[in-house]
Amino acid sequence: HEMLGLGPLEPLLADPTVSDILVNGSKQVYVERRGQLNLTDLTQPIVEELSRQLNESCSLAVLDGFDVVYVVRVPVRRIMTVSLGVGARLPAFCASLGRVLLGQLAPRELKTWLAELKPEKFTAHTQVQKEKIRAAVEQARAQGYGYVEQELELGLCSLAVPVCDPQGRIMAALNVSTPYRPQVAEYARKELLPALQKTAVLIERSIHSSRLPGKR
Repeated sequence: HEMLGLGPLEPLLADPTVSDILVNGSKQVYVERRGQLNLTDLTQPIVEELSRQLNESCSLAVLDGFDVVYVVRVPVRRIMTVSLGVGARLPAFCASLGRVLLGQLAPRELKTWLAELKPEKFTAHTQVQKEKIRAAVEQARAQGYGYVEQELELGLCSLAVPVCDPQGRIMAALNVSTPYRPQVAEYARKELLPALQKTAVLIERSIHSSRLPGKR
């Protein structure tokens, strides 16, 4: 991958060496050249090992507009009523992945994002007040992780941490999903968070030492 500034995409689309183009929420353009490892190939084994250690479903995702898009998905058990795989999308505003990924936006960008957002209430727990969504994003940025409990679907809780490029900018997010039960938030923070953070560091090192975005 190469990381470029946002500009006309037509030359890239016409370039036969380009196999994939991703524009993230910070208007950074990631270009994958043919013959290079992509983010899924590079991180799939790492996320699989995390899932095996925790015996929980784990995912890696990027921000695309108002959605998070899965680039790796390792399911352990069926928690959600819909089946998710690589390329699947979820609304960013009520997902732990989204709360973390939105931390890459500057305050003005986040304000614009929220102004254009049309939040939908998926459960009785879904936060749809924009000021509270903004506060949740800022809290996730400040504490280094995002936690969401039954906002996207009843019975589903998730914890996410950022994956950063060498300049410290958020480029992806890693999460673990677990079923709701009493004291699940404490379990997530004490038992899941340390492993999630260690794995995020492993992913960052792998990305930084490869030809994926952000290596300069």
